[in-house]
Formats: sequence, structure tokens, C-alpha cells
Amino acid sequence: MFKKKSLSQEKERTPGQANSFGAYLKSAAESLQNEPKPPKSGTNYQLLHLLSETDARPLSELLTVSELTLSEFSESIEALKKMNMINIQKQENREVAKLTELGRKFSV
Repeated sequence: MFKKKSLSQEKERTPGQANSFGAYLKSAAESLQNEPKPPKSGTNYQLLHLLSETDARPLSELLTVSELTLSEFSESIEALKKMNMINIQKQENREVAKLTELGRKFSV
């Protein structure tokens, strides 16, 4: 029914497989670090929520509606860009924040 692997077959592993439990844990931790993380602060969630209402807003409008200080707003915008939650696009004489697919998942 099931064929038992020989010891030589057990040792044959693909490069992605760990040879020890410690190596496995290290590999798992590295893969978790590479996964996108949801925003940590309420400010980031607030901006994602505001963007989810319209999918895209000019930065000036988003700043006004969010009622954040300029420093809080700019830090959150930068954090959301680094996490690939939003993109900033230049349109006419303004910059517009737009949700990415990943941003849409976290904005609900």
C-alpha cells in the first residue's frame, strides 16, 4: 500500500527543506518576517478606513478628513506606503492616495 522510504531517500531533501528543527525554526521565522504586516497604529487603520470609502483620495482631502496632525499624517502615509497598503499617484496638480489590493484586505 504505502512504500516505506529508505534511509537514503529520507536524507534526500530539496534545498528549501531544513535538516534540523533549529534550521526549520529559523526558516519559518524568516518567511514570517517577509509577509506583509497589518498596520499597527490606530492612525494607519483610520487612514485605510477613510480610503476604503472612496478607494482613492487627494492627500490634502485625506489630511483634512482624518483630523490628524501633519506629522502623524505624514508618518502614517509613509508607513502605509512601505507596507504596500497604498500607492501615491500624481494627478494634475495634486497627489492622490489609492489603496492597493493588500490595503483593501486590511481596510475592512
